[in-house]
Amino acid sequence: MKYPNKDYIEHLRRKYPPGTRLQLSCTEDDFPVPPGSMGTVDFIDDAGQIHMNWDCGRSLALIPGVDSFSRLPSSKEKAGDAR
Repeated sequence: MKYPNKDYIEHLRRKYPPGTRLQLSCTEDDFPVPPGSMGTVDFIDDAGQIHMNWDCGRSLALIPGVDSFSRLPSSKEKAGDAR
């Protein structure tokens, strides 16, 4: 496995800080959470894997570029849309 460089890791950490909500589209994991599952970013490790706490109670890391997922709007972003 090729590890991403430090700048890319920092980019991921800025883009997906702890508490960010994500929704899974698909994953290459052998024991995946179901597509459409939502969860919260716990942390991003030095290999660039996004460690998640899924709403279904599971913990499973996402790998950017391998797994497909989208960021959900934060409550602050939702409040701004309601104006």
